Amino acid sequence: MHLSRRTFLAGSLATLATHTLWADPAAPSTWEKWETPPTKQGLVLQPKLLTIGGRINLYWTGTGGDIHYPEIHFCSKPAGDGGWDKVFLPYYGQNLGRVRRLAVAAARNVTGMIFQRETNQGNGAVEVSLAFSTDFGFSFSSPMVIDSYVLGQEGGSSVSMGARQSVQRGEFAVCWIGEGGVVRVGGIDPRSVSRPSAVVSGTVSELHGKAEIMGAGPDGFYAVWPEEGKMRCARVKPLQGMVEAPQTLATGEFGRNFSVASYYRGPAFITAVTEAGQLTVLEAKDGKFVDSPKVRFPIRTRKLDSRTALENEKFIHMAILEGGPKPRIWHMTNRSGSWSEPKLVCDLVPDVSLTGFDIACNETHCYIVQSQQQLCGVYRMPFA
Repeated sequence: MHLSRRTFLAGSLATLATHTLWADPAAPSTWEKWETPPTKQGLVLQPKLLTIGGRINLYWTGTGGDIHYPEIHFCSKPAGDGGWDKVFLPYYGQNLGRVRRLAVAAARNVTGMIFQRETNQGNGAVEVSLAFSTDFGFSFSSPMVIDSYVLGQEGGSSVSMGARQSVQRGEFAVCWIGEGGVVRVGGIDPRSVSRPSAVVSGTVSELHGKAEIMGAGPDGFYAVWPEEGKMRCARVKPLQGMVEAPQTLATGEFGRNFSVASYYRGPAFITAVTEAGQLTVLEAKDGKFVDSPKVRFPIRTRKLDSRTALENEKFIHMAILEGGPKPRIWHMTNRSGSWSEPKLVCDLVPDVSLTGFDIACNETHCYIVQSQQQLCGVYRMPFA
């Protein structure tokens, strides 16, 4: 069951009656640092988490040992006890290094990956490729190039992938920011051997802007991005793969403080926070979005970034990156019916650039990974 509009409204009215918009979560707030992944003290860029089949899968692009240009790495760990398994490099030695961006998504029996890498031509030339795995991410197919362009002064460094499960097969959709900041969106059938096509759905003007896409079960997929003071989205229709005309979901300046959370059979949610501090949560349902009552976001700093994940297909968990002189990562959740106060996950090392963070959930824990160049940490919090 998803968290209904009525439940959200009742929770919000109750908290307003006590002069606060935030309630303590039902789960313990203790975050523990988990075992450090075997990164061989190399650079860790764009770490991504997936919880599949009782295991925690970690993907990243980075260096280490004899690897001097960022390659795609993968390792896995049991959700309970037990250490990280051996690190796999699916494309090492195949002249597919210099990977800049990475995203992964999983349907029931297929895992998909999209990545952006610099080509040997240099001068900002990049290509975007797709690959798939049928063994829970331990090996991937030969990559298929779906776009190539030259990075400019606007956008160009964001990739995202979503998954949905139909009755017969898993499907995927991707979006990325291409040359000139254009947002390209396309549906993917892993069984097809032809190169998929994508359409231009919008534009992101910020150099470090982002766009995300989510699977929404029977609804298909939704790509989401900020554009000219609005939150915009484009739907990819299920089975057909046709990308519909974009629509406006909300108004305001959102920057990077928005994210999507979904399960391959549905539901799917968008969380978006304006620079003015208003949190909006939208649920994709029956071809439209249901808007929950808006609340005031408790972290007052601007220029925040966030990632979200679902617990048990209904509760949202949010990881929030706060920059500045004392950078840190916070966690919030609505699993008690109203949003929890932010809980500190970890302090980051000042003056060391953040190279990525992500969040994932399984039945028992919430997990967050963060990386600062050669520093990488995974944290977990148990559910009640």
